Amino acid sequence: MSDEIVPTYLPKFVIMGIAEGFAETFNYSPGMALDEFIVRLGGTLAYPDENRDQGGQLIVEGPKNFRIVLQNHGSPQGASFAIVHQIGHYFLHSLMGKKRITIDHPGQNLENLYPEKEEKDQIEVEAHWFAVAFQMPAKKVKAARQVNPDLADLAKHFHVSREAMRARLLDLEIAPKTWKPF
Repeated sequence: MSDEIVPTYLPKFVIMGIAEGFAETFNYSPGMALDEFIVRLGGTLAYPDENRDQGGQLIVEGPKNFRIVLQNHGSPQGASFAIVHQIGHYFLHSLMGKKRITIDHPGQNLENLYPEKEEKDQIEVEAHWFAVAFQMPAKKVKAARQVNPDLADLAKHFHVSREAMRARLLDLEIAPKTWKPF
């Protein structure tokens, strides 16, 4: 039986700061094998059916006892982001296992997961913010951009898609002036 999943309602900058601190505390660096990182947190990662549509699941049984089930995400960058997104739910919404939760993602039935659509959206936004800051910490992005401003090289360095890197540069307001928001 899962506990109710509720948003933190923390502001974006707070969640991003938490994610960056979490990554630093656990010595995460871009390109680190996420399956090893999950094991360090007490979790497991499974890829049960490579032919299934995109989607996934987070099952939290308790502190240092969770499982991420990841379906096909098309690219290593997509899979990495999906994994870190689930870690965001583990940290923010299960309070690192203090709350037992199960979260199903697209490809699954999301409509019955949350009592209100607005809460579902907020929970997903919070996990997204966490994943962005965890994979692309502001200080590291700014420092890397000073060394090499090439979008493709930055994306490769942080193991994210070009689109994700572009969005992060825009968010940090360090993108070229000619770039327009999405």
